[in-house]
Amino acid sequence: MKKFATLNRKLVLARSRRWFLLKCRTGGVYPNHIMQNFNCVHNVARFSGGYAGQSQRLIKRFKRDLLNLEIRATIGSLHRLKKDMDNVRMWLRSNLPAALVDSFLAGQCRFGERFFDSQNLALNSKFRKLQREQTDRVKRANGAFLVNLTDVRVPPQVEGILGLSGTVNLPYNSKNLPIVDLITDVEMLVGGITDEEQRRAVRSEAATIIRNGISRYRNAPDSHLENSVRSARAFLREHPELILVRSDKGNSSVLMMKSDYDEKMDAMLDDEVVYRPQRANPTAGLQKKCNEMVDHLVTLGCVDKWKCDQYKTHNAVAPKIYGLPKCHKPNVPLRPIVSGIGSPGVQLSRLVKQLLVPLKALSSYDVVNSYAFQ
Repeated sequence: MKKFATLNRKLVLARSRRWFLLKCRTGGVYPNHIMQNFNCVHNVARFSGGYAGQSQRLIKRFKRDLLNLEIRATIGSLHRLKKDMDNVRMWLRSNLPAALVDSFLAGQCRFGERFFDSQNLALNSKFRKLQREQTDRVKRANGAFLVNLTDVRVPPQVEGILGLSGTVNLPYNSKNLPIVDLITDVEMLVGGITDEEQRRAVRSEAATIIRNGISRYRNAPDSHLENSVRSARAFLREHPELILVRSDKGNSSVLMMKSDYDEKMDAMLDDEVVYRPQRANPTAGLQKKCNEMVDHLVTLGCVDKWKCDQYKTHNAVAPKIYGLPKCHKPNVPLRPIVSGIGSPGVQLSRLVKQLLVPLKALSSYDVVNSYAFQ
């Protein structure tokens, strides 16, 4: 009986360990004994120069393989313990009274359930601690964080991703690689090359780089950051009533109700002193006037003819307005921002800037910013 009780305790510990390791693999985190053994390897990766990326990929893959190996070893130990317990159970039933054996086995079953629950409770706390340590937190060195203006509770793992600043590049995988954007950027760069042979060489080299990148991302293991990104996307899909915007100051992200955002924007646009409604869309007419102005500048000799198309706008769209929350002010008002990307005069404004920059050298008075007045 003592041997059976010992085996039962070991079996519960193995079951709890299997549960913990599988949860770590699902959550994209690693136990401390795996992370601590990689400290020296991380130092090598940090100072490996051009091989830093390759070192990091090898470390991720090796940690993943170690975790999988430990899971398989734990499952194998479970099978051996179950087999030993079956042998002991058969011996007990063949050598002891049935009533005594049944009572003993029932007690061991109850003990195993209670012990398994207590172990899982402790391991769940340990898992959450690992997740907090290995996942990007809300507060980081660059001061970026998430301001939640809603009553919706945001999980810590999701909060860390939503609070990332706009300068952070999230990891790609084989499913969300921006292939079309990459090809578009390459073609835009190739458009400035006049030699056709050089164009073909650049396209060929770019195609090779893109293919190698696709192969690398396809074989790369998932990181805990990718799991956090998936959780954040799922959270936003489950809460369509929320909107995530950048704050006006503080390098932070703001989570607010979409209805509140729309209400504040509508109240801002209803001010007839600042904004005036239009009966028709004047975008096409403004585009025509701007393009005619560029042609006139070409006629006057102010702009080279071969640069004419660079300053013209085709398929222009109306400027878009959006608001940035001012979290440092009461009631969190919105600061209106008008984006002129793709608008009729955006290319012409760049031309005006190029024409005015040379005049700067002719004047002895130049104000760089507001600090120049002090």
